[in-house]
Amino acid sequence: MPAVAIVALVHAAHAAGACTEAYEHAQERRADHDLLHAREQLLLCSKPECTDFMRQDCGQWLSEVETALPSVTVAAADEKGRALTQVKVWVDGALVLTELTGLSLPLNPGMRHFKFEAPGLITLERDVLLAEGQKSLVVQVNFASSTPTPAATVVPAAAPSSHISPAVYAFGTLGVVGLAGFAAFGASGVSAEHSLRASPCATTHSCTDAQTSPIERKYLFADLSLGVSVLSLGAAAYFLFTAPHVEQPAGTKTQPTASSPRVTPLPRFALNVGQNSLFASLTTHY
Repeated sequence: MPAVAIVALVHAAHAAGACTEAYEHAQERRADHDLLHAREQLLLCSKPECTDFMRQDCGQWLSEVETALPSVTVAAADEKGRALTQVKVWVDGALVLTELTGLSLPLNPGMRHFKFEAPGLITLERDVLLAEGQKSLVVQVNFASSTPTPAATVVPAAAPSSHISPAVYAFGTLGVVGLAGFAAFGASGVSAEHSLRASPCATTHSCTDAQTSPIERKYLFADLSLGVSVLSLGAAAYFLFTAPHVEQPAGTKTQPTASSPRVTPLPRFALNVGQNSLFASLTTHY
């Protein structure tokens, strides 16, 4: 047998084996939704040297795969909105573009992880879900400068600051003192009254003014203390809620200056109890 015929037979056998292998691999890749590699195998088994039934099946499957195979078009711009072409694109870790041309890029369906690099700009990454049959999906990326921008300074909101009048402290303290006086005189009067009721004069109704007057004075002083307390606390509340509010930025401190108002001394109180009198005095400055 001539050598040429032998070479032809070897070549035909090799081609038939390649067609058969491509025919089988194409179906496996398609079943795994690896449409890119399925298309490569279908192109091989559609060649003229393959048998008729292989070329017929592979041609039909190739048309179906081409229809189902999604594609994307990558567009990029810098921070000023200017279009960029010198951009490298990786998909699922594989470099697929070294520059942008505006042409569609076929990819397998599913969730794909993109990475974009441009000279002097911050690298970007993005996940994109591609559906079967989705064609020319535009993936737009906007790069920012690699130079870090100063962090925005957050200015605290102005915090309301109020100047509390010394009268609030003065009347408030006097009100507390009045309540204490009411409690003390009231408790003392009740105790003295119980003692007097247990004495013989209470049974015979012969108690003298000298015995009852101290008790009456204690009750009188208790009532006066309560009145002073109520009036003082009311005045303190009035000065507190009518004090003007001054807005000043939070965290700032007021430095004393030559024109700053002088510090008002704290109020002073005195409560004098006599044999037949109760005297309260308040000394303060406004």
